[in-house]
Amino acid sequence: MNDNNPFAVKNYNTKTNPRVGGLLIDALQIVVFALAISVVVYLFVAIPNQVDGLSMYPNLHNQDILFTNKIIAMWGGPTGILKNYDYQRGDIVVFQEPSNPDLVKRVVGLPGESVKVSQGHVYINGKRLVEEYLGDEVVTSPGTFLAENEEKVVPVNSYFCLGDNRPNSKDSRNADVGFIKREYIKGSPFIRVFPFDRFGLMQRGKSEEI
Repeated sequence: MNDNNPFAVKNYNTKTNPRVGGLLIDALQIVVFALAISVVVYLFVAIPNQVDGLSMYPNLHNQDILFTNKIIAMWGGPTGILKNYDYQRGDIVVFQEPSNPDLVKRVVGLPGESVKVSQGHVYINGKRLVEEYLGDEVVTSPGTFLAENEEKVVPVNSYFCLGDNRPNSKDSRNADVGFIKREYIKGSPFIRVFPFDRFGLMQRGKSEEI
Protein backbone atom coordinates (compact mmCIF):
# COMPACT_ATOMS: atom_id res chain seq x y z
CA MET A 1 0.00 0.00 0.00
CA ASN A 2 1.27 3.46 -0.88
CA ASP A 3 1.86 5.44 2.34
CA ASN A 4 1.50 8.63 0.33
CA ASN A 5 -2.06 7.80 -0.66
CA PRO A 6 -4.27 10.26 1.25
CA PHE A 7 -7.25 7.86 0.98
CA ALA A 8 -5.44 4.90 2.52
CA VAL A 9 -6.81 3.62 5.84
CA LYS A 10 -4.15 2.80 8.39
CA ASN A 11 -4.88 0.04 10.91
CA TYR A 12 -3.21 0.69 14.27
CA ASN A 13 -2.85 -2.02 16.90
CA THR A 14 -3.73 -0.46 20.28
CA LYS A 15 -1.35 -2.83 21.98
CA THR A 16 1.57 -1.15 20.28
CA ASN A 17 0.13 2.37 20.31
CA PRO A 18 2.57 4.51 22.31
CA ARG A 19 -0.27 6.84 23.30
CA VAL A 20 -1.91 4.08 25.37
CA GLY A 21 1.31 3.59 27.34
CA GLY A 22 1.53 7.32 27.82
CA LEU A 23 -1.95 7.44 29.29
CA LEU A 24 -1.10 4.66 31.73
CA ILE A 25 2.04 6.49 32.83
CA ASP A 26 0.05 9.71 33.27
CA ALA A 27 -2.54 7.88 35.38
CA LEU A 28 0.14 6.28 37.54
CA GLN A 29 1.82 9.65 38.06
CA ILE A 30 -1.48 11.15 39.21
CA VAL A 31 -2.05 8.27 41.64
CA VAL A 32 1.48 8.53 43.06
CA PHE A 33 1.16 12.30 43.40
CA ALA A 34 -2.21 11.96 45.18
CA LEU A 35 -0.77 9.36 47.56
CA ALA A 36 2.22 11.57 48.30
CA ILE A 37 -0.06 14.53 49.08
CA SER A 38 -2.18 12.29 51.34
CA VAL A 39 0.90 11.16 53.26
CA VAL A 40 2.10 14.74 53.73
CA VAL A 41 -1.36 15.84 54.90
CA TYR A 42 -1.56 12.91 57.32
CA LEU A 43 1.89 13.53 58.77
CA PHE A 44 1.85 17.32 59.02
CA VAL A 45 -1.64 18.76 58.55
CA ALA A 46 -4.63 16.64 59.60
CA ILE A 47 -5.59 13.17 60.75
CA PRO A 48 -8.98 11.41 60.84
CA ASN A 49 -10.52 10.53 64.19
CA GLN A 50 -13.69 8.66 65.08
CA VAL A 51 -15.72 9.55 68.16
CA ASP A 52 -16.19 6.56 70.44
CA GLY A 53 -19.00 6.97 72.95
CA LEU A 54 -21.33 9.74 74.07
CA SER A 55 -19.08 11.87 76.30
CA MET A 56 -19.41 14.85 73.93
CA TYR A 57 -23.13 14.44 73.22
CA PRO A 58 -25.12 16.29 71.93
CA ASN A 59 -22.44 18.28 70.09
CA LEU A 60 -20.65 15.15 68.91
CA HIS A 61 -22.28 11.75 68.42
CA ASN A 62 -20.94 8.24 68.68
CA GLN A 63 -19.15 7.17 65.45
CA ASP A 64 -18.81 10.74 64.12
CA ILE A 65 -15.73 11.03 61.92
CA LEU A 66 -13.66 14.19 62.32
CA PHE A 67 -10.54 15.62 60.76
CA THR A 68 -8.13 16.94 63.37
CA ASN A 69 -5.79 19.89 62.80
CA LYS A 70 -2.21 18.77 63.63
CA ILE A 71 -0.54 22.09 62.84
CA ILE A 72 -1.48 23.56 66.20
CA ALA A 73 0.10 20.58 68.01
CA MET A 74 3.30 20.55 65.98
CA TRP A 75 4.09 24.23 65.46
CA GLY A 76 1.82 26.21 67.80
CA GLY A 77 2.07 27.00 71.48
CA PRO A 78 4.50 29.02 73.59
CA THR A 79 7.60 27.28 72.25
CA GLY A 80 6.46 26.64 68.69
CA ILE A 81 7.13 28.50 65.47
CA LEU A 82 3.55 29.85 65.53
CA LYS A 83 3.68 31.29 69.05
CA ASN A 84 0.26 32.98 68.94
CA TYR A 85 -1.45 29.87 67.60
CA ASP A 86 -2.57 27.73 70.53
CA TYR A 87 -5.53 25.97 72.12
CA GLN A 88 -8.15 28.21 73.67
CA ARG A 89 -11.05 27.71 76.01
CA GLY A 90 -13.94 26.10 74.14
CA ASP A 91 -11.74 24.19 71.66
CA ILE A 92 -12.47 20.50 71.19
CA VAL A 93 -9.25 18.48 71.34
CA VAL A 94 -8.14 14.90 70.74
CA PHE A 95 -5.55 13.57 73.16
CA GLN A 96 -3.97 10.29 74.12
CA GLU A 97 -2.28 9.70 77.44
CA PRO A 98 0.22 6.82 77.72
CA SER A 99 -1.41 3.36 77.61
CA ASN A 100 -4.85 4.91 77.06
CA PRO A 101 -7.07 5.22 73.96
CA ASP A 102 -7.75 8.53 72.22
CA LEU A 103 -10.21 10.79 74.04
CA VAL A 104 -12.18 13.72 72.62
CA LYS A 105 -12.96 16.50 75.10
CA ARG A 106 -13.29 20.28 75.35
CA VAL A 107 -10.71 22.68 76.79
CA VAL A 108 -12.19 24.39 79.85
CA GLY A 109 -9.20 25.46 81.96
CA LEU A 110 -6.01 27.00 80.52
CA PRO A 111 -2.44 26.87 81.87
CA GLY A 112 -2.04 28.96 85.03
CA GLU A 113 -5.78 29.25 85.72
CA SER A 114 -7.42 27.96 88.89
CA VAL A 115 -10.37 25.60 88.37
CA LYS A 116 -13.10 24.55 90.78
CA VAL A 117 -16.37 22.64 90.64
CA SER A 118 -19.05 23.89 93.00
CA GLN A 119 -22.82 23.39 93.09
CA GLY A 120 -22.94 22.02 89.56
CA HIS A 121 -20.85 24.74 87.91
CA VAL A 122 -17.22 25.23 86.84
CA TYR A 123 -15.33 28.21 88.24
CA ILE A 124 -12.28 29.74 86.56
CA ASN A 125 -10.15 32.02 88.73
CA GLY A 126 -13.08 32.35 91.11
CA LYS A 127 -15.61 33.30 88.40
CA ARG A 128 -18.45 31.04 87.32
CA LEU A 129 -18.13 29.82 83.75
CA VAL A 130 -21.27 29.95 81.62
CA GLU A 131 -20.80 27.41 78.82
CA GLU A 132 -23.15 28.11 75.92
CA TYR A 133 -22.39 24.77 74.26
CA LEU A 134 -24.02 22.92 77.18
CA GLY A 135 -27.74 22.53 77.73
CA ASP A 136 -29.39 24.60 80.43
CA GLU A 137 -29.98 21.57 82.63
CA VAL A 138 -26.43 20.16 82.48
CA VAL A 139 -24.84 19.83 85.91
CA THR A 140 -21.07 19.50 86.35
CA SER A 141 -20.36 17.15 89.22
CA PRO A 142 -17.00 16.78 91.00
CA GLY A 143 -14.75 13.75 90.60
CA THR A 144 -11.93 11.80 92.16
CA PHE A 145 -9.31 14.31 90.95
CA LEU A 146 -11.25 17.50 91.63
CA ALA A 147 -13.57 17.24 94.62
CA GLU A 148 -16.49 19.57 95.38
CA ASN A 149 -15.23 23.10 96.16
CA GLU A 150 -11.60 22.01 95.73
CA GLU A 151 -9.53 24.51 93.77
CA LYS A 152 -6.52 23.50 91.70
CA VAL A 153 -4.20 25.44 89.41
CA VAL A 154 -3.66 24.10 85.89
CA PRO A 155 0.10 23.51 85.42
CA VAL A 156 2.17 25.12 82.68
CA ASN A 157 1.70 23.39 79.30
CA SER A 158 -1.37 21.53 80.60
CA TYR A 159 -5.14 21.87 80.25
CA PHE A 160 -8.30 21.06 82.18
CA CYS A 161 -10.61 19.27 79.73
CA LEU A 162 -14.20 18.13 80.16
CA GLY A 163 -16.75 16.28 78.06
CA ASP A 164 -19.92 18.13 77.10
CA ASN A 165 -22.00 15.23 78.42
CA ARG A 166 -20.93 15.94 82.00
CA PRO A 167 -22.89 13.11 83.68
CA ASN A 168 -21.32 10.57 81.29
CA SER A 169 -17.74 11.65 80.65
CA LYS A 170 -14.35 10.40 81.81
CA ASP A 171 -12.30 13.61 81.86
CA SER A 172 -10.06 15.88 83.94
CA ARG A 173 -12.31 15.52 86.97
CA ASN A 174 -11.16 11.90 87.29
CA ALA A 175 -7.88 10.84 88.89
CA ASP A 176 -6.95 8.54 86.00
CA VAL A 177 -7.09 11.51 83.58
CA GLY A 178 -6.36 14.71 85.53
CA PHE A 179 -4.74 17.67 83.81
CA ILE A 180 -3.87 17.02 80.16
CA LYS A 181 -0.29 17.72 79.15
CA ARG A 182 0.03 19.60 75.88
CA GLU A 183 2.39 16.94 74.50
CA TYR A 184 -0.45 14.39 74.68
CA ILE A 185 -2.84 16.51 72.61
CA LYS A 186 -2.88 15.45 68.96
CA GLY A 187 -4.78 18.47 67.72
CA SER A 188 -8.15 20.16 67.46
CA PRO A 189 -10.89 18.79 65.15
CA PHE A 190 -11.97 21.38 62.61
CA ILE A 191 -14.47 19.54 60.42
CA ARG A 192 -16.96 16.68 60.75
CA VAL A 193 -17.06 14.59 57.56
CA PHE A 194 -19.45 11.81 58.61
CA PRO A 195 -22.35 11.31 58.89
CA PHE A 196 -23.07 13.41 55.85
CA ASP A 197 -26.19 15.01 57.32
CA ARG A 198 -24.00 16.62 59.99
CA PHE A 199 -21.10 17.46 57.69
CA GLY A 200 -19.58 20.86 58.40
CA LEU A 201 -16.91 22.98 60.03
CA MET A 202 -16.58 22.87 63.80
CA GLN A 203 -16.52 26.17 65.64
CA ARG A 204 -14.96 27.02 69.01
CA GLY A 205 -17.49 26.70 71.81
CA LYS A 206 -18.54 29.98 73.40
CA SER A 207 -18.31 30.57 77.12
CA GLU A 208 -18.35 33.52 79.49
CA GLU A 209 -17.00 34.12 82.99
CA ILE A 210 -19.43 35.90 85.30
